[in-house]
Amino acid sequence: MAKGLLSRAIAALGQSPTGGIAPVEDFAANRAREQELRLLWAAVERSPASIVVTDATGAIEYVNPHFAELTGYDAGDALGQNPRLLKSGLHTEDFYRDMWETILSGRVWRGEFCNRRKDGTLYWENASISPIPGADGGITHFVAVKEDITAQKDREERLRRVMSEFETIFNASSVGIVHLGPDGRVVRVNRRFAELFEAPPESLAGRRLLEDIHRAVARLDDFRRQALADVAAGKTIRVEERFRNQAGRPFWCSIHGRRIDPDSPASGSIWIFDDISARKELEAVREDVERIMRHDLKAPLNSIINLPELVPMVGPVTEEQQELLGEIGQAARLMLDQIDLSLDLYKMETGSYVPDLQSIDLGHVAATVVDMLAKTAQARGVSVTMATPPDKPAYARASALLCQTIAANLLKNAIEAEPTGSAVTVEVAAEGDAAVLRIHNPAPVPADMVPVFFDKYATSGKSGGNGLGTYSARLMTRCQGGEIALDTSPGTGATVTVRLPAA
Repeated sequence: MAKGLLSRAIAALGQSPTGGIAPVEDFAANRAREQELRLLWAAVERSPASIVVTDATGAIEYVNPHFAELTGYDAGDALGQNPRLLKSGLHTEDFYRDMWETILSGRVWRGEFCNRRKDGTLYWENASISPIPGADGGITHFVAVKEDITAQKDREERLRRVMSEFETIFNASSVGIVHLGPDGRVVRVNRRFAELFEAPPESLAGRRLLEDIHRAVARLDDFRRQALADVAAGKTIRVEERFRNQAGRPFWCSIHGRRIDPDSPASGSIWIFDDISARKELEAVREDVERIMRHDLKAPLNSIINLPELVPMVGPVTEEQQELLGEIGQAARLMLDQIDLSLDLYKMETGSYVPDLQSIDLGHVAATVVDMLAKTAQARGVSVTMATPPDKPAYARASALLCQTIAANLLKNAIEAEPTGSAVTVEVAAEGDAAVLRIHNPAPVPADMVPVFFDKYATSGKSGGNGLGTYSARLMTRCQGGEIALDTSPGTGATVTVRLPAA
């Protein structure tokens, strides 16, 4: 219908006002106007937006091809119908009343429709409806230009759901979370962080958080500046630090900070504060108990050490009894050495231990340990082989007692990890500027133990194991300026390598 109107308008351009043939000048002008109308027609027909023309009553006179493509209604279905043909039922009567009041008053209405296609599916449109006045100023037609925004609305809905889920996770998290802007000021914090520091979340917005939570702690000034600089540079921060909340209560947190987008400094950073006060308190109690036990065990051990000398004073003893007393005294002295060493371990943990370093034959120390543990290995049906030739000594600048303890702990672990019939190999070698001890056993370290192999109290599958053997070996190696490492795989077994400075 609209196409017919347009065709008649083009034909009319060739007529004179009196009904005769138009002059040549008018004909040329009309030809130009005809070209403009044809161009306009092509633009409407090929538009990627839906275009609908109705008369003043709302009856559809024209729809472009994109309308049919989007709605499923072709021109034959739509012409003569009212646009309510597309009504979805999601909008209120007030919504449509407002639209009609706007366009009947001569103004353009803009808004979003949720409409229904011919197949029943819903879609969203961003629409503008313009009234077209006639020669007398009255409205003769309405033109609606509508853009399909269904994909955009779907994205917005998915984003809304994601943000809702994020908000729930953010505030329900068991760790404190802080979002800092690129200037180091607080964008927002979650409920857990506010609980940890006993500060209302709204009171923290816009503040320089790390300055505020470290206030009055001068020693943390450098840490604060360095941490912010490192994160701003794209690094990840992991530290443990002690804080005080607004009420003055001290507590410990494990802190993890990183930039939100590694490629965009403007994205700011996320900081996670995990309360580890309970763990720190447990560690402190455990260390106190260990120190007390070490100290209190020394007194009765001194009595046991003196026992072999006191018993003969009471009465005669046989040669066999004297030998047994000697073994008791030797075991007691060894235990006293171990207690003294455990006291030294505490000093190593705190960095206050200074070892007595001398030139020692690491191969001789390892061979002594192999002899010491021969009966343990025999009882388990495990053979221990010393793979170092005696004519190739490896001298280390180290403590003989510490090296003996390191080798004993590692070899005992290797023996206990093997089933009957297996073989453990001990090797000592001089390699460049280091004296190297390697202890190898065929059984690999369990996968779950590899990351914590040298950690304190980490143990797996051993009856009575306390998880201190490899931990103490690492402490003793490091305090002598050495390095210790684990190499393990199902195909090759496990090898612990200790490297000490060569003498």
